[in-house]
Amino acid sequence: MTSAALAMGPGSGRCRFTTTICVGCLEAMGPSALWGAPKERAARFAQEYNPRRADSAPPGGADMAILEITREEYLDRAAGGWLGRMAGATLGIPFEGSRELRTVAYYDPVPGQPVASDGLDCQLLWLRLLREHGPDLSWRQMTDAYERHLAYHWDEYAWTRHNLRRGLEPPLSGSFDNWFRTADRAITRAEVWAMTAPGCPQVAAAHAHRDASIDHADDGVWAAMFWAAMESAAFFVSDVRQLLEIGLAMVPSGSRAARAARIVRDAWIGGQPLTEARARVLTAVGHENYSDAPQNLGMALIGFLYGTGFGSSLATAVNLGLDTDGTAGAVGGLLGILHGRSALPREWIDPLGEAVVIGWGLLDLEPERTVAELASHTLEAAEGVLAALCPQVAIVEQTSREEQAASPVARPAPPPPAGSPEAIVPQEAGPVPGTDAIHSQPPPGSDRARFVEIDPLPPVPAAAAAPAPGSAATQEVEAMAAQNGTPAEAMPVSGAAGPPQTSVDASEVPAPDDTPAPAAQGETSAVPVPEAVPVPAVSVAASPAVDWTDNSRVRPLWAVPANSSTLYAGQFEITADYGPGGPVLVPNAASSFTVAVRNKAPDPFVGHVRLEVPAGWQVAVPGAQGQRQMLAAGGMARFGFVIRVPDSAPLAQRNSATLILAPEAGPAVTAAIPFFGGFCWWVVGPFRNLADEGYTRAYGPEDRVDLSADYVARDGGLIRWQRMAFPGVVMDLEPVFNGSPGVLYALALFRADHAGPARIVAHCNDGVRVWLAGRMVIQRHSHEPFRPTLGCGPASADVELRAGDNPVLVKVVRCGEPVRFALSLTDRDGQPLQGVGSTRW
Repeated sequence: MTSAALAMGPGSGRCRFTTTICVGCLEAMGPSALWGAPKERAARFAQEYNPRRADSAPPGGADMAILEITREEYLDRAAGGWLGRMAGATLGIPFEGSRELRTVAYYDPVPGQPVASDGLDCQLLWLRLLREHGPDLSWRQMTDAYERHLAYHWDEYAWTRHNLRRGLEPPLSGSFDNWFRTADRAITRAEVWAMTAPGCPQVAAAHAHRDASIDHADDGVWAAMFWAAMESAAFFVSDVRQLLEIGLAMVPSGSRAARAARIVRDAWIGGQPLTEARARVLTAVGHENYSDAPQNLGMALIGFLYGTGFGSSLATAVNLGLDTDGTAGAVGGLLGILHGRSALPREWIDPLGEAVVIGWGLLDLEPERTVAELASHTLEAAEGVLAALCPQVAIVEQTSREEQAASPVARPAPPPPAGSPEAIVPQEAGPVPGTDAIHSQPPPGSDRARFVEIDPLPPVPAAAAAPAPGSAATQEVEAMAAQNGTPAEAMPVSGAAGPPQTSVDASEVPAPDDTPAPAAQGETSAVPVPEAVPVPAVSVAASPAVDWTDNSRVRPLWAVPANSSTLYAGQFEITADYGPGGPVLVPNAASSFTVAVRNKAPDPFVGHVRLEVPAGWQVAVPGAQGQRQMLAAGGMARFGFVIRVPDSAPLAQRNSATLILAPEAGPAVTAAIPFFGGFCWWVVGPFRNLADEGYTRAYGPEDRVDLSADYVARDGGLIRWQRMAFPGVVMDLEPVFNGSPGVLYALALFRADHAGPARIVAHCNDGVRVWLAGRMVIQRHSHEPFRPTLGCGPASADVELRAGDNPVLVKVVRCGEPVRFALSLTDRDGQPLQGVGSTRW
């Protein structure tokens, strides 16, 4: 790091001491850095351009494309998106977490209303914020609402709420000590960002990034951006391969989410069966957490691409397993936006009714009560987002067909989906030839029989040339046309690759027959199966004026450090970037971090910047950062520090350093930078675990803990206690076992400020025993999936802590699989205890 801080004006986008872009610098670049025209330009655009006037042109030239959608069509698509999400979640919720292949085809039992969903609850909350505060939502507004209105306590919700309560702001709130950081919860709330930014995939992706970063990081964020971008584009783009490319353009190409999407895309184009696509996704990006985002993104895309109708696509996603309500809900939301409520099969939508059902975890919020009201409020929020951030898109009143045709981008509506609820089940996996009623299938005749992971799209075999007039093929077409009363030019040509491509008007597409098929004699049909209606394919001409895969305003988001947190003090916005290690301090280990300071005041700052730390701590300031600093109005400077806590210095579970900005004239401004003491353990092992005897066999540490003692190891050598530190409650103990079965012991002193009730929760995919102050409180040997939910689990015990030191001894047994282990102390309600930690050896 260099010696002096660099003051920069807004919009530079560059920071010292790092190759990434910090949150503060990104904000300083203004709205145009993320999603295009600022509000002033949007207002001028609205004043100067009237899309109905022939003599009116968009400001900035003809290259600024205008996309139009009528209010009626928007409301239909918004209602379709919400109902599609509800239908998929309702179908998938009974099978959530299952890794088995299934043959689900329809609701069982048939519901009277949709299931409650935490993903929908979050979207209702975000929609309320958009309507109350407008499109420029801040993380502070969102996290305040997150804490006040959401009471869900599992998985990433619990860890994020814990981080927010101890002063960590996004994106650090989603990345630090959160085992579920790459889970798929943010995908389940992507519709609100897509439907409030129709035709603006970059805006939808940016808003999804802001949302997902509250309780996720990395692929948990990228997958949400991918899906939100696809759904946003689906208002105007019906070509599924183009939708895939739009989603891929909005996420880092090296991410696991992008890899999963490319695998499914290539398998589908190559004509591989869906079971093969599923296997390739799990091989490439599979995770022990069933709700991990990349693998579930892959399952959702398989359902979307391989399904042959609305119900088929939902059921296919469910039949693939994992987070089934999330994947099927995502597919339903996308298809609902693509086709609108009016085109969705009634046998899938009617059983849900009109009510919006909320879950128990949405508190103190009066949500929309009906789907119609929800769609109307979504339209209200969308108009605000478009006016401020997307002036190239307009929601207009119903216009004549001639006026629509004169628009720069005329978008034919996609055909309605087939009504068949039959799913493609794994036993009958494989691409369906031709074009189904929802979206195109892989091109027939494709010779991509093997998996090739490439980006962008592989070449598609060219269609065969039309036969010459008078040829045998032409005569055959003319004869078929005469027999069916169809113009010859609309008939498919024998030998051509792919389905017939015929441009049709939405009003000419026959509606699906929603009448249930009669049951066979002697049978009872609980599932209505309507007769399939053949629908011609739609050819949608892509507008050269719209670059749907432009990601210039989203790419800066990829560089925002996940381990950073933004604070506000006086006129300053302060972003602390803790680096890969996060805000964790361990005795005698040096930790470096940087602070970006942005001056939001209209006047420049001239003064000194320094860092104060608790007594006994050591702080190093590289170079001459303590010298006189000048920060222009709107400018930014970045400072680097190194902190070390000696053994003799105090280190609590929660600590803070104080950043002081002292102007030459006027009072100083201070900001507390939070730090946390790591978890310090003594570990000894591995001992022998022959034929799984290690769980019941008592080794030396069980009889008497002596940190200076020697023990006989698994291989016959001698082992001793060693120090190990962990940043959070999840402890990586596998290196001690070195890939083989064994037993280890770990000891920590948890210091409590006060005596009181507590709960010890141990999560392990193998055998575990826990002693508190010499008394065994937990014992469990079960080879079960590792899922470290905060405050609850199958291996837990309610205990009493005493003031001062509370020794906790843990025995971990590893059999055949790599061991996973986590241990946490919470109160009896499952909330982390304050003032309790093992920050010293």
